Amino acid sequence: MADNEDSSELQVSADAGNKKKETNDLFLPALVEFVFTFSAIILILLFLTIVGTLLITRATLLDIIIRTGVAMLVIGGLLMLISRQVFLDVLKARDIVEEKLDPQPAEE
Repeated sequence: MADNEDSSELQVSADAGNKKKETNDLFLPALVEFVFTFSAIILILLFLTIVGTLLITRATLLDIIIRTGVAMLVIGGLLMLISRQVFLDVLKARDIVEEKLDPQPAEE
């Protein structure tokens, strides 16, 4: 009976090892991670700065919501476009490097 339990535990641990191995293969390059994280930090700081400034100036709640929303949409959209461009350039660079390392014969 103990052998049966040990073999099932080994099977479960082997399956868990395979799942960990698959998830370790998927990662973003450091530059893309940095740009995404930097964008999120900038948006959070922007939100806190705008809300803080508007609270100090005793703006109405509607003013705070509208001004913060518009600023977040505009700056968030710009940061999203910048992040997308960086991501696409990193993918293109990775494809070029892979082609140089493993050239495939041209099909005619």
